[in-house]
Amino acid sequence: MKQLFPGLMLAAMVGGVAKVIALWAPALGDVSIAIVLGIVVANFWKLPESFAPGVRYSEKTILSLAIMLMGFGLNWEKLAGAGWVSLSFLLIVVVSTVMVSFVAGKVTGVKPSLSLLIGMGNAICGASAVAASAPLLTKNKEDIGIAVSVVNLLGTLGIFAMPLIIAALNFNAHHASLLVGGTL
Repeated sequence: MKQLFPGLMLAAMVGGVAKVIALWAPALGDVSIAIVLGIVVANFWKLPESFAPGVRYSEKTILSLAIMLMGFGLNWEKLAGAGWVSLSFLLIVVVSTVMVSFVAGKVTGVKPSLSLLIGMGNAICGASAVAASAPLLTKNKEDIGIAVSVVNLLGTLGIFAMPLIIAALNFNAHHASLLVGGTL
C-alpha cells in the first residue's frame, strides 16, 4: 500500500480538481474532465517513478470499479418501464455503433483497438466507456487520448445537431428520447 500512496494521492487530486471544474462546466462531466486532466498531467510533467504503481492501480482497478458502480445509479424501475421494444432498440443501437466503428476502422486503416475504443465510447457513455474498456483493448495512451477526443468531439457536435434532427423528423418526446439516448 505504501508504494501505491503517491499515485493514489495524485489521482485523488486530479479527481478533486475535475469535480470543481465540473461545477462550472457540468456538460463536460467530471469523469471526462478527470481523464483529460490525467492526460495533460502525464504528457506535460515528468512524474517521479514512485507515482507509477498508484496511477496504474487507479486507472485499471479503481476506474473500472467506479464505472461499474455507476450502473447501480440507474433507475431500474424507469429502465424496466421503458419496455422491451425500447430496450431492444437501444441494445441494437449500442451493438451497431460498436460494429460500425470497427468496420469503419478497418476500411480507413485505423487500428482495431482504437476503432473499438471509439465505438465503445460512442455507444455507451462517452469518455467513461473509453476509460473502462481501455485496459482490455490497449495500453497505448495516445490511442486512449485520441478516442476520448473523438468521442467528446462527436458528442459535442451531436448536442447541437440532435435538436435540429428531432425537429426535422417531427419526433414526439418518446421517440426523441430514444434517439438521444441511443446516440448521445
